[in-house]
Amino acid sequence: HGVARARVAAVTAIAAAALCGSWWVHRAAARSPTLRITFLDVGQGDAAVLELPDGQVWLIDAGGAPGVGAARAQLAPGRAVAAYLRTRGVRAIDLAIVSHPHPDHYLGLLAVAAEVPIRTLWAAAADEPPPPPEALAPPTDAPARGLGYGAVVAALAASGTAVEAPALGRHRFGDVTVEVLAPRGPARELVATVDPVRTVNDNSLVVRVSRGGARVLFLGDVEDEGEDALVADGDVAATVVKVAHHGSPTSSSPALVEASRPRLAVMSLGRGNRFGFPAAAVVARWRAVGAAVVRTDQVGAVTLTIDAGGRVEVATFDRPPGETPPPPRVIMPR
Repeated sequence: HGVARARVAAVTAIAAAALCGSWWVHRAAARSPTLRITFLDVGQGDAAVLELPDGQVWLIDAGGAPGVGAARAQLAPGRAVAAYLRTRGVRAIDLAIVSHPHPDHYLGLLAVAAEVPIRTLWAAAADEPPPPPEALAPPTDAPARGLGYGAVVAALAASGTAVEAPALGRHRFGDVTVEVLAPRGPARELVATVDPVRTVNDNSLVVRVSRGGARVLFLGDVEDEGEDALVADGDVAATVVKVAHHGSPTSSSPALVEASRPRLAVMSLGRGNRFGFPAAAVVARWRAVGAAVVRTDQVGAVTLTIDAGGRVEVATFDRPPGETPPPPRVIMPR
C-alpha cells in the first residue's frame, strides 16, 4: 500500500502542476475556420490532438509506452504530446478521450497534465477501481511510470479534471459532431473490462468526429469481436480511419474495412516495433478498398485540416531526405 500511495502521490503532483501556473506562458487557443486533427508520432502508441474551429482543443489518447535505449528520452510517456501543445500554444485540453486502459494510450496524460489543465476526461468506466482518497498522499519523488489506469484517473480527478463516461450517440460542439459508437453493453453502460470473449481492446471507446460531411473514425485498439459488433450496430462509414491496434493482424477485419471504406487510413505505431506491426495483409486490406495508407513510423505526424464544407487536406511532418515537400493532398468526402 505504501508503494501505491507514493505512486499516486507522484502523479497527483504532476497533474496538480497544471493548476499551479506551469502553463501561464501559453496563449489561448485561436479560433480557426478549420478543424485541425494531428495524429502525433508517439512511438508504439496512439495520440491525436484536435483543434476545433471555436478554439476548443481535444486529445484522443496520449501515448505512453516509454521508448527503449536511445529512443527513451524522445518517446518518454507524453513527451511528444506536451511538446506539440507548446508548439501550438495550447493553454488547456478541453476534452481528453481515453480509448481504453492500456499504458500506450493513457500514460502520456501525466505529461499533458503537467503542461496544461485537462478540463474533462471521457473514458469507458474501468473495471479497476480508483484508489481510496487517503491514498492521495503528499507528493514524493516516486516514479510514476508504473501507475495503473485507476491511479492516473484518480489523480487527474483530484487535480480538477471532470471524469465522465459519455453517453452513446451524438454530441454536438458547434458544427463539429462527435459520435460515441462503442462499446455497448448491458443497460448501455460503457465498461472497459475483460469478459470471456471480448478483451479490453475490444471494449475500446470508439468515436467518430464529423464536420461538413467528412468523418474521422477513431477505433482505439478494437479487435475482431469489437469490430464485428461495430459493423452489426450500423453505419461506420468514414473519410479517414485511425486504424485499430497499430495495424495488428487481430484488427482491421475484412467486414470493418469494407463497411468503413475510407479515403485515408492512418496507422500510429513505433518504428521497428517488436510486434512486427503493421501486418502486410492489413495494409493490403485497407488499400484494396481505395484507402491511401500513411504510417507515423514512416512520415511522423499526420495532420488533417477540414473546412466547413467537409474538404479535407492531409499533410505529413517528415519526407525523404532531399525531396521537395509535396503540397497537401486533398480528400473530398463522398
